Amino acid sequence: MRATIVGVALVACAVAPQVVLAQLPVQRNGAWFDVGGGAGWARVSCDICRANRNLAPALRGAVGVTLSPSLLIGADGMIWRAGEGSVTELLGAVAAVAYWYPNPMKPLKLKGGLSYTSYRASDEEHALTGGAFGPTLGLSYEWRLGSSLGLAPYVTVHVASLGGELKFDGAPIAGDLSLSSLQFGAALVKH
Repeated sequence: MRATIVGVALVACAVAPQVVLAQLPVQRNGAWFDVGGGAGWARVSCDICRANRNLAPALRGAVGVTLSPSLLIGADGMIWRAGEGSVTELLGAVAAVAYWYPNPMKPLKLKGGLSYTSYRASDEEHALTGGAFGPTLGLSYEWRLGSSLGLAPYVTVHVASLGGELKFDGAPIAGDLSLSSLQFGAALVKH
């Protein structure tokens, strides 16, 4: 009996902070930022490209302003890095984005915007580089840690093919470059 009471008390202590946080009003106003990390896949496509890329670490960050409790705008950036032998691959994106909470009192957040995505594969002697424009889409679910702080697991997709060009040591070699990435992870969000 005593073990049951102790077990119920421990569960209540673990659940009580979440119940209290759920009752706090959401504070979304002024400037905001988030920073996070996880992993992702990248794909580089063109007539002469090898398309498949393995799972590798990815970092992201964003900063912006709040237009309303349901709409935020800002700038978003990410970087993905993979290495194989002496070759290092980097894929990065910067985007102008809007974040929308379909229900301002709920934690679901949708992201959409326009990004410039760049790619670089290099060893000690040579480098393949390229870049293109395209859409960025994302989804996250923001668990509140306080009235203005949250932890948000996310998934983001970048697809870029507008104006895509691949260069070898600065000389154009392909004009049909398409870059895409899928990242997932978690970000700390401060409103």
